[in-house]
Amino acid sequence: MSWKKVIIIISAILTVVLLYLLPTPNTQFREVTIESKTDNSNLSMEEKTKKALDIIQGGGAPMEGITLLLEVIQEDPNNAEALYYLGDFSMKTGQFKKAISRFEVLTKVQPKNDRFWYLLAQSYEMNKNSEKAVIAYNEFLKYGTDDIIIQTVIDKIKTLQQN
Repeated sequence: MSWKKVIIIISAILTVVLLYLLPTPNTQFREVTIESKTDNSNLSMEEKTKKALDIIQGGGAPMEGITLLLEVIQEDPNNAEALYYLGDFSMKTGQFKKAISRFEVLTKVQPKNDRFWYLLAQSYEMNKNSEKAVIAYNEFLKYGTDDIIIQTVIDKIKTLQQN
C-alpha cells in the first residue's frame, strides 16, 4: 500500500472522529418521547423540530420526523436547527447532494459557523467534488478555533489538491 493511500485512510478516520467531536447547534440533551400521529399544524416551529428529533432519535418512523423538519423549512427556509438536522440525516443516508443544499443555506445563514463549513466541505468531498470541498475547508479555516482540527483540515486540503 502506498503512503498516499495510508495518508488518505488516516485522514478519513481522523475526519470521522473530529466530525463526531464537533459541537452541534443544540447541545442540550433532548428527552425522547414518541407520540402517535397527531395534527401538527398547531405546533410552533421549535415544537415541530423537537418532536421530529424525538421521533427520529427515539426509534420512530424517520420519514415522519423528516416531514416535520421539512414543514419547519417551508415556514422558515433559514431555520438553522431544522436545516442542520436535515443535512445531517442526508449525510448519514448517503444523500450528499441534499446535504450540500442544506449546508450551503446554513453557511449563508450563519457564515461564521465553522461546523457548517466543515460539514459542507465533507458533503462536497463525499460527492466527489474536491474543488468545492477545498473552498469550503478554506472557509472553515477562517472560523475554526480547534488547533487539532485546523491542522487536520490543512492536511486534508493538501491531499485533495494533490489528487
